[in-house]
Amino acid sequence: MGRMTTEALADSIIEGEIKFERGIGLHLSSNFYPPLPVGYVKPLAEAIQAVWEDDGARLVALPDVPLLPRSAEKVEGVWHVDAESLVDACKAWPFVDSANYDED
Repeated sequence: MGRMTTEALADSIIEGEIKFERGIGLHLSSNFYPPLPVGYVKPLAEAIQAVWEDDGARLVALPDVPLLPRSAEKVEGVWHVDAESLVDACKAWPFVDSANYDED
């Protein structure tokens, strides 16, 4: 597992073999020990989309789970982190190129 798996998942999204959020979920559950909580899928998808749109400074709300990037800060009772930091913390850069393939 690791970088090669992440790149393969991103390629599978581009090829239409799996959905965008499914690929992210597989990445978070397979490439981390312990696996990152499933609650990170939607925030990470939002962060990846923001970075793809050249808006890496956009704040992304995080789920109320115990794992937070160091740069997270609480705003009005909700944890937030800039999109670029979340993509970096989750080692999700290969997904940035697949962000425009999100088809719900």
